Amino acid sequence: MVLVIGTGGAGLRAAIELAEAGMDVLAVGKRPKDDAHTALAAGGINAALATMDPEDSWQQHAADTLKESYLLADPR
Repeated sequence: MVLVIGTGGAGLRAAIELAEAGMDVLAVGKRPKDDAHTALAAGGINAALATMDPEDSWQQHAADTLKESYLLADPR
């Protein structure tokens, strides 16, 4: 049995790979499935590249990322 802590995109991807390799997997997350950052970040990469809105910038994307981390992320 493998325990995957985190049910965002990376955690679920790891769980899928482990399951396909024949492992029993338990994935545990702290947020409700409708409030996962991966689901809320739809198009986030587009904001960073300004491909969807020319007013977007990498600086705004970085500020949004820090805000979503509840200011726990290290801005450096």
